[in-house]
Amino acid sequence: MKILIGDYKQSLEGGQTYQENLVNNIDPEKITFGILTRDKNLSSNERFSQLTDRIHVIPLRIQPLKLIKSFKELKHLGYTHIYLNRAVLSIPEMLACLFSGMHLFIHGHSSKAEAKSLHRRIILTFDHLFSRFFILPLIKRTRLACSYSASQWFFGKSAYKNSKVFIIKNAIDTEKFIFNLNSRNAERKKISLEETTLIIGTVGRFVYVKNQTFLIDIFNEILKKVPNAILFIVGKGALEQEYRNKIEHLGIRENVKIISPREDIENLYFTFDIFVLPSHFEGLPLTLVEAQASSLRCFSSDTVTKESDITGLIDFLSLSDGAEKWADAILSAYPYERTNRSDEITAAGYNIKNQIKEVENILLSAKE
Repeated sequence: MKILIGDYKQSLEGGQTYQENLVNNIDPEKITFGILTRDKNLSSNERFSQLTDRIHVIPLRIQPLKLIKSFKELKHLGYTHIYLNRAVLSIPEMLACLFSGMHLFIHGHSSKAEAKSLHRRIILTFDHLFSRFFILPLIKRTRLACSYSASQWFFGKSAYKNSKVFIIKNAIDTEKFIFNLNSRNAERKKISLEETTLIIGTVGRFVYVKNQTFLIDIFNEILKKVPNAILFIVGKGALEQEYRNKIEHLGIRENVKIISPREDIENLYFTFDIFVLPSHFEGLPLTLVEAQASSLRCFSSDTVTKESDITGLIDFLSLSDGAEKWADAILSAYPYERTNRSDEITAAGYNIKNQIKEVENILLSAKE
């Protein structure tokens, strides 16, 4: 069985991590994955060195005719199925899937359209809803979602209620994220931070939906009470310079560290004391699963699905509460004891070793 999966990127964000987990762990004797990407330099990244002969660069969505032609050509290479991980549906992509004749696995990872401007959100929402109601029903498809809220956005309430959607949880390698005190101390030593220094952390792209600008406001309030606290923001994205300018304007540059995503992300979670995710909305963020697996107290906006609280470690606050209230809540939770949470994560269904077999069975059930 040959399946195309995408889009692949060089960045180490949640959706990318999920895709790599699938490709690297599903039995290659049963399923061969082809990699879809819009990054012409992807094959030069050493993470994908063993996949170079299966990397396929496809046209942008703004080139719908070329995209349709590309999907048809890939079908002739023997690919019978396509697996798309998406925050929104796209008319050009859905048409390409329809005309290619490939079976579509559509996996929803968000609960709204991601965009800063109202104008852009309206366009994305129209694109999504038109695709959902008028094109997706015409395609041979299997529906998947990372949470109930993502399922509603992609397929509506009735599809979930009628068991037409597979909920595929954002599973992780639980053993990798078991809190390690030695790793924590070693990481802090590398950057000359004391073991007792309060570190607030977050992981996510520099985009509107992640709302790091509010996190900077929260941290500015924390500094008024804990002047030596440090903020780690792990990520990349279009708004990075805007946030750097804000940090400079507030005069807190010495207390904020912006770090590019790393493959050993677990060591950063060990280093943090508190994880904060003030997103405008999410599907079910992988970062919250990883943070809980490393036994971090987490503070999230109440726009994030409550399904994400799998250990009792998450406090949900309203974005309208303001930065000072968030800061007070965070400081009241520290210090605390960190323990091994792997059994809880596994029991809740977020262990990648268990989930891979489930996903493999779903994919194989659609084999023609």
